[in-house]
Amino acid sequence: MDAIPTKDDAAREVERLKAEIRDCDHAYYVFDRPRVSDPEYDRMMRRLETLEKAYPELAVPDSPTQRVAGTPSEKFGKFEHSAQLLSLANAYSTAELAEFEDRIVKEFGRAPDYVCEPKLDGLSIALYYRDGKLDRGVTRGDGFVGEDVTPNVRTIRSVPLTLRRPVNLAVRGEIVISREEFARINRELASAGEESFANPRNAGAGAVRQLDPRITASRRLSFYAYSVMDFEAHGLASESAALDFLTEVGFVVPPFCRKVADLPCAIACIEELDRQREELPFEIDGVVLKVDAMAMQRTLGATSKSPRWAVAFKYPAEEKETVVLEVEFSVGRTGVITPVAILAPVHIAGTTVSRASVHNLELATELGLGIGDRVVVRKAGEIIPEIVRVVGPEPGVERRPLIAPAECPGCKAPLVKREGQVALRCVNPSCETQFIRRLRHFVGRDALDMDGFGPAVLEGLAQLGLVRHYADLYALVEADFLKLPQTKEKLARKLHAAVAARRKVPLARFLYALGIEGVGDFAANLLAECFGSLEALLVADFETLRGIHQIGDVTARAIVDFLARPEAQEELCRLREAGLEVFVEKTRTRGDRLAGKTLVVTGTLASMSRKQAEDSIRAQGGTPSGSVSKKTAFVVAGAEAGSKAARARELGIPLLDEKQFLELLAGGAVPGSVMKND
Repeated sequence: MDAIPTKDDAAREVERLKAEIRDCDHAYYVFDRPRVSDPEYDRMMRRLETLEKAYPELAVPDSPTQRVAGTPSEKFGKFEHSAQLLSLANAYSTAELAEFEDRIVKEFGRAPDYVCEPKLDGLSIALYYRDGKLDRGVTRGDGFVGEDVTPNVRTIRSVPLTLRRPVNLAVRGEIVISREEFARINRELASAGEESFANPRNAGAGAVRQLDPRITASRRLSFYAYSVMDFEAHGLASESAALDFLTEVGFVVPPFCRKVADLPCAIACIEELDRQREELPFEIDGVVLKVDAMAMQRTLGATSKSPRWAVAFKYPAEEKETVVLEVEFSVGRTGVITPVAILAPVHIAGTTVSRASVHNLELATELGLGIGDRVVVRKAGEIIPEIVRVVGPEPGVERRPLIAPAECPGCKAPLVKREGQVALRCVNPSCETQFIRRLRHFVGRDALDMDGFGPAVLEGLAQLGLVRHYADLYALVEADFLKLPQTKEKLARKLHAAVAARRKVPLARFLYALGIEGVGDFAANLLAECFGSLEALLVADFETLRGIHQIGDVTARAIVDFLARPEAQEELCRLREAGLEVFVEKTRTRGDRLAGKTLVVTGTLASMSRKQAEDSIRAQGGTPSGSVSKKTAFVVAGAEAGSKAARARELGIPLLDEKQFLELLAGGAVPGSVMKND
């Protein structure tokens, strides 16, 4: 081993090693051309680690050895972006792309040059550099404020810790996970008895939001830069020049980025990439079309949500044919029985699909579904496999009709069908299968988010009699987890720590975790905002609840009935005694444009989803509602607006189209004719 030099000589050697390692990383990650062998690279890293250990003051944050030097955090801090991170409007046909270009031609009298980029299916991130050194890595968040995940971002090898120029720079890009790495992670999760990820996007986003950077590092993520947020400060006149600049300073830009002369060339690029996308190492779900000239971008501007100079062409959901081998019936956390089709495995949108939900027996009847049928399957929202239609009986396979079960497949109790509902339901309060499903919901990512508690772990704890109530989770010790099959001390410590980290939970997450019928993420947040504490909600009556906009009679009755059940009251008492604390998170608004006003969104908006529209209303201090009343200030009417728009006309409530709604959010005046509801 080389001798340890004096501090001055060590400092010079450290700088030389850092430069050589950065050059190697740049050659490997940007150009896919390794400069040295793996043993030689490892030798340089070991030497650098040795020198930094001898002289700790030389181990600065931009050193390659510090990529996984962060310690686990209790939570992520908030960071305000230097400029709003907009999302993209979508197009699903060449006709919509033509409409997009027509608006540009109307503004400038000519069509622009475009840059085509693959639309990466990952996690959007902003990187901030100061004097060429990585200062912050921040998630998009709501576009204005994101989560500071800098220690985790540092672990990603394709994120340069030091740029090739000492510049101040704000970069936007995407963190993705390769198909190969996604498959590896899911294999490891399955072998550990944990729930696998539904798609690479979730796996990548989950890795970045780990509180322990070492877990992020183990996921082998990749970063692709596609936008210079402060382009004017760097004299960049076009998107294509910005991509060249990003490569020059040390970033990897998405493959297949091209500058094209017109829309027909852009469409040809979209079609070519569609043919090749299965060969790419990562998932994409479309192509982003950007006006190349920055001057044109400035003139076109943006809505409150999306730039007017870019659009994302989304590929249609991939559909494949396969055969239904069997149909199983599963019990949900509310007792609803759902048919699940067992399929001959088929590869769809990056994953192998062998199961698909049929939602309910009535839909299965409408489809004419039978065992042995050839069916068309796709991923709803590119996530959940579903059967689209029945092609017909598969030749050479015996076909059997689908017969509704008479008893619960879990506890064997008789099934019932409630008046006015199509679902079969198990109403046995002691059904263990239901409890396990409720437990899965309780610890799930959108609820208490206990990391590592997959189906196998929860089923094992329940079958061992260690967990019969939610509160039992908080009484578990490491030795209890070791009773689970194939569980080693490391996993036992991780599971125990995951529970300990959730002794304080936000009220909205807790209400969602309880699994009250009709109380999803939106309703849970609404209840938390309205009542401000669990105690206030517990004493609320039916009339109080139904008086809240978007909490209808059915949901209000479900909440009252749920909280009145002795078993629910006992469970809440147990959780309290176990030390669980429920608190209310302060909601952040960006303005007061809609303060004190109630708005109803109906129909389909082109630039945003219903949830995004309602979030925008809340961000401006307003209250979104699901029903029109005399208290409603405006009704936002998108395409195919129906009875709610008609009701607004009856009551003389102003109707806003999408453009007027976006102008209202941005602070613009609403036309008088609309205010009068002509």
